[in-house]
Amino acid sequence: MLAIVSAVNRLMGVGMNLLERRLFISFFSCILCAACAQTPAEWDPSTSVMGNPVAVESASRVIILGPATEQVDVTGGESVAFAVGEKAFAWKFDGSPGVTRVDLMRVAPAGLLNHS
Repeated sequence: MLAIVSAVNRLMGVGMNLLERRLFISFFSCILCAACAQTPAEWDPSTSVMGNPVAVESASRVIILGPATEQVDVTGGESVAFAVGEKAFAWKFDGSPGVTRVDLMRVAPAGLLNHS
């Protein structure tokens, strides 16, 4: 951290007053924090309005998805496990109240569903 502060001091030069230095350091700190911020790779913010993945064991019911399955009905707040052959995943539908449809292709683990 000391090396970063030294580099910042050299970049600022001697022509800056105290306020300009403080503004520069604040701006640099924000940029540094943004560059270091990390989010889990599996989290997709665009699906969070639809709910969240949960453990299959915590689901209140299981829906078997087959090749002919086009839609299923669930209730807001419900946790549902979806079985596809020998594999399964679960989703808790606790997202935004305005969401009335959820595309399972977007919330299922990659490669699990083969509907087009």
